[in-house]
Amino acid sequence: MYILLVCYIPIVEIFLPKTNFGAGIPDIGPVRFTSYVLVMVFLLNIAATKKNIPLNNKWSVNLLWFSIIVLLSVAWSKESFNASTIAAIFDSVYVPFIVSLIALDLFKEKENVDSFVKNLCIAVFFLSLISLYMLLFASKSNVAEDEVFRSAGFGKLGNSNGLAIFLVMAIPCILYGIKQNIFQKKIVGWLILFSVYGGVICTVSRKGLVTMFLATSIYFFLTKQFGKILICFVFSLGAIILLYGYSTHNNSASRFEKDEIEHQLSGRSNMALAGVKMFISSPIIGKGYRGYHNNWKQYFPFSKVDKYSAHNIFVTALANYGVIGFVPFMAIFLYPVFVSLKVLRSRISFNNVLLNDMAIICISTVPCFMINGYFAGGLFYNPVIMILLYSIISFTISAYTKSRHERTTL
Repeated sequence: MYILLVCYIPIVEIFLPKTNFGAGIPDIGPVRFTSYVLVMVFLLNIAATKKNIPLNNKWSVNLLWFSIIVLLSVAWSKESFNASTIAAIFDSVYVPFIVSLIALDLFKEKENVDSFVKNLCIAVFFLSLISLYMLLFASKSNVAEDEVFRSAGFGKLGNSNGLAIFLVMAIPCILYGIKQNIFQKKIVGWLILFSVYGGVICTVSRKGLVTMFLATSIYFFLTKQFGKILICFVFSLGAIILLYGYSTHNNSASRFEKDEIEHQLSGRSNMALAGVKMFISSPIIGKGYRGYHNNWKQYFPFSKVDKYSAHNIFVTALANYGVIGFVPFMAIFLYPVFVSLKVLRSRISFNNVLLNDMAIICISTVPCFMINGYFAGGLFYNPVIMILLYSIISFTISAYTKSRHERTTL
């Protein structure tokens, strides 16, 4: 069920419509339904077996603390504790948190890690084919690619950027799968990898293209495959040149023009500055849940819209939750990276090959996600993306916790 939720249900969500039960009641789609069932099964299993919930590590404690702050922040925000708000918080914060607890227990065993990676590879291969189809559809419909992804209701991934981020996060896992021969033939793994590269390219996502190269390069650097970094750079550069040449024949060309990039960077800077001002006005507790979104008009009175996103998860967290929320929020990313670097710099990795591999995957994934998050504010409202991120982080935390327990026992 875990593999079904993380790997395959996001694909199902693209094709199956949500069920609307009327005003005031949240829609039910495949992702929401499956995640609720998984959470229920987990809680029933804990109650029946009386197993301890895996909160014996700093990362889980940070997640718990952040989850509590987000829920409490509704009290000092302009939102209200209605069904839609509670459902949104549960989906985007508590479901990924509970799923991460499941992952910490599951991924103690290498067999489970390999099984998950294998299924993730299969899932992103099909997502890459869908990305190619959407690009071809865009060229025929004479509209920009990103608008096609949006108008198609691209499931819980939302749009082209969401799809690109999901695919990029899978790249280190694919490289690990190739190294571990999880497929009978390595050529299958390389085929999947290049199909994912193609899928990212087809999204025409600028941050997706940059982090695709970065994730691959970090992995090759940490595994001391330096020659492949050059190959990756040449491939990425050639792909970007070809994509730019293609984009000049349709409506996506402006995405790569200097004036458009400078205009967007200027706009993002102003939005970030507004978030900092919101934080200064309430530095301890922030503006509350969706505080940036609801206070947008005060800082941009001449805007045609009343509410808008910061397009930056860090600015959003700072403005919404103040210091009490921002500290555990940053620890969600920085602590796993710190642990991974500690593992690679110590002798632990020599005696624990799995932990070493998981640390490399973590360092190759988390910084790339943070870069994407710097230019995309809605990632923490996207359960599909957050569940995959937490799953990948859980690889390292689970292996590290198990290793510490074994050393302490000895």
